[in-house]
Amino acid sequence: MGALEFNQLLVSNAEFLKPFAITLTRDSEEAKDLFQETLYRAIANKDKYNVGTNIKAWLYTIMRNIFINNYRRRAKHFRGQNHPSRPGRESQSGAQRRACSVR
Repeated sequence: MGALEFNQLLVSNAEFLKPFAITLTRDSEEAKDLFQETLYRAIANKDKYNVGTNIKAWLYTIMRNIFINNYRRRAKHFRGQNHPSRPGRESQSGAQRRACSVR
């Protein structure tokens, strides 16, 4: 499949991704970024697409994987900010203990 044919196939089957992106992110700006990143990755990996297979399922999988990776990256970053060995930071359990003792 040529680049032009693939791009046409991609454009004609990409609209269903927008509502899915909004469902995943629950934020219209993040959904736009996720949609754009999905199309970029699909174009960058067009050689991995098997002609004749379900393009929507392939695009759905790319989007879901990008979302999961971004979620994990944010969670790791968040956990790193609350790490007890860092000066000026307290662990969540310490903060929770203090909150419980105040009540």
